[in-house]
Amino acid sequence: MSFLFKLPDLFGDVLVLSSKSIVPVCWSYVIFRLVLLGYPLDILPFLAQALRIPLAVPLALRIINAFETYPRRPLATDPWFIAGSIEVIFSLYQCYLYKRIQAYVPGERHSREFLRELIKRINGVGLRGGLPTIAPEATPTVKYRKFTKETSLLNPHYAEEPQEPGKLVPPSVHFPETPLSSHDPEAISFREYQSLWFEGAHWSEIYHDNYLEWLAGATCNMSLQEVADDDRKSAAMGVEPNELRMPFLKELVSYFEHRAGRQFPPGYNVKLKNKVIKSSIDPIKTKIRPLLFYMLAYATGEATRSMTYLNGFRHERCVGQKFRYLIRIPEGWASQPVERREKPVIFVHGVGFGLIQYISLVAYLTYSSYGRERPVVILLQPSISMEIFDKSFLDPPCQAEVARDVEEIMEKWKFKETGIDLLSHSNGTVIAGWVIKAFPQLVNKCCFIDPICFVDDGLSDALNLTSLPQPDAFRQGALHLLQRFLIHFQNSFLYSKPRTGIENVMRYSLATEIGIAKYTHSHLDWCAAVLWPHETPGFLDPKRFLVVLSGRDPIVNAERVRKYLLSEGMKDAFPADNASQKGAVQGVTKDEAEKNGFGGILTDWEAGHGQTFMPDSPYFPIIKNWLEGKGCKS
Repeated sequence: MSFLFKLPDLFGDVLVLSSKSIVPVCWSYVIFRLVLLGYPLDILPFLAQALRIPLAVPLALRIINAFETYPRRPLATDPWFIAGSIEVIFSLYQCYLYKRIQAYVPGERHSREFLRELIKRINGVGLRGGLPTIAPEATPTVKYRKFTKETSLLNPHYAEEPQEPGKLVPPSVHFPETPLSSHDPEAISFREYQSLWFEGAHWSEIYHDNYLEWLAGATCNMSLQEVADDDRKSAAMGVEPNELRMPFLKELVSYFEHRAGRQFPPGYNVKLKNKVIKSSIDPIKTKIRPLLFYMLAYATGEATRSMTYLNGFRHERCVGQKFRYLIRIPEGWASQPVERREKPVIFVHGVGFGLIQYISLVAYLTYSSYGRERPVVILLQPSISMEIFDKSFLDPPCQAEVARDVEEIMEKWKFKETGIDLLSHSNGTVIAGWVIKAFPQLVNKCCFIDPICFVDDGLSDALNLTSLPQPDAFRQGALHLLQRFLIHFQNSFLYSKPRTGIENVMRYSLATEIGIAKYTHSHLDWCAAVLWPHETPGFLDPKRFLVVLSGRDPIVNAERVRKYLLSEGMKDAFPADNASQKGAVQGVTKDEAEKNGFGGILTDWEAGHGQTFMPDSPYFPIIKNWLEGKGCKS
């Protein structure tokens, strides 16, 4: 199936163009048939004469004569009219959904303390080396930690809890309390990339209030004028000045100025009024697609689910009804002693056509001895799987709901007694990260494929990463900026120019789909999506934590992720400089192992996004071996 990642550009363009043309053609045919049936063409000559277009009168008469000879069929017996009418009605329904998803809720998603510490932390990332680790011989006890809204690395009580062996201790905030020098390479780099959030404007053109405007959208889901109006009303009601939003935003701006090594000029540059990217409140761009598109997605997804049903899986729904999932429990598993039970595995998929794109992983979990000897849970996410008629299509779960539903699953099926293994891909790594944050002591090991949940010094450039400049003049700069972000799922996914046939297909079929666009633009909380190394159980243990990267991934920059993970103490599983895909997966000798190490970073430099778990990928057997406890062996 790897041939899908090597589609010729022309093939991808033709495929996308064909899909885009279906709805306009249906509208044209329906209008044509209705006009033909109602005989309104007789008014064309009179209309042309009234508009004083003499040459149009004979043309109108010719059109009437042509239609007079056209065979008239009753609409009820015209299959093309019926099919076209269905497409027309469905396109109107999509317009209704498009209007619905434009609404946004103003206000902060997190407490100000959370945002303050988060911004300090991301502005400090990249300004220091690795983190200290707890001695391997230490064996502290980890207490159960109930999930709360602000549970994260920024929770001041988190660092006081006992940590497990090999887990990174929470880092101190390495924030520059004094401004960096304007000539500091880190400051220069920061200024260069920050300007792209203003469509490539020069740093000197970005004034203080322009940056306030961007920050208001990124942290408060509000325009700068809305913040000012809200503060004015709050002040009139007697709210304390330190409780207003504007002083808080100005404080945050000062943190960015410290990292940039320069202060913003006072005032507001009106030239940038329409260039400030406020992705959380900007209009969401989508494209209408034919009903056939969604029917195909549903049919393939249902076929994959049917395969699991025939092999012992059943469909379940959480009480909160946010998560639906497939589950199979081996007979007699729950009655075995806890120490003899195989660890349950939870698989979380990413955006796309649902489970069909993960058919190889689903088949492995369904048919292999690994999957049959342990409980297997496959979380279903209609909102990012094009299930447009599902009631939760525009209502995906948030972080708290994910934690609540997963806890319900673990309690119902007695997974808390054994702990769980996590297997996730792309956007699924964010969901898996939320599970890790809520139940770190219950996660035995986890495998992240093409993760979008990590952060390096590039994240210090922004908080809400949902859009980039569209004009060609800034595309190259935008792409360069994308490479600096590790949680930039929707950036390259939505706005960079497709380079290959498969990228063009992905951009049309996924990025501008209503449910996925709504999820990536306004629903996904990127502040909470970040998973920090010290939050990850067994981060430095390659037997417990595996990260699989794809070198030709247009969404996740593998080299940036790899460098970040290496700087935090992880090691490569194979020589990183080996460009040969087949050569990189060959078994290594003891000497080579000592030289290169058996780390937890597995990089396939020849693979595209999601290609490493295709059946014909030489890296897929390695992923399976790791899951089975055999390590990274080919």
